[in-house]
Amino acid sequence: MGFIARERPLPARDRGPRRPSPAAPWSNERGAINFFVLFLLAVAGAALYFGAAYAPHWMRNREVISAMREAGYQAWRQGDDVLLNMVLDRTDRIVLVDDGEDEPYPAIDETMVVIRRDSKNVYIELSYEVPMRFPWSSKYKDLRFENRIHTDLEVPTR
Repeated sequence: MGFIARERPLPARDRGPRRPSPAAPWSNERGAINFFVLFLLAVAGAALYFGAAYAPHWMRNREVISAMREAGYQAWRQGDDVLLNMVLDRTDRIVLVDDGEDEPYPAIDETMVVIRRDSKNVYIELSYEVPMRFPWSSKYKDLRFENRIHTDLEVPTR
């Protein structure tokens, strides 16, 4: 039995010039930063910037909708005044406006909540505006949220 010598591949430095990757025809070097990469970075940065400004308000609005649904679930045994107080009690702690002058105050009052009933359903509507401050800036924009829910008035069975 003899030893069969195999030809070894050349090291990477001796293989010659590198060809561009067919997967990335827009770049001529691996890891190159070009217009497309800069554009994607700019889009990602803008999404993060506006997400940081909008996300806290969106999360609070989800809690407001939850408070409205909770009041809607109690509508079969409570009157409209009790439902209004349920919504306002929860939202007074959730949505506060800080204008920098006095203590933060609730952004939602009783004139913004509309409760309607028919024979089988209850409808709760709530529209409010809150100021959104842009990060690292002194600019503000008013955000308007319009929430509507409806639930049936059937007595839940166990």
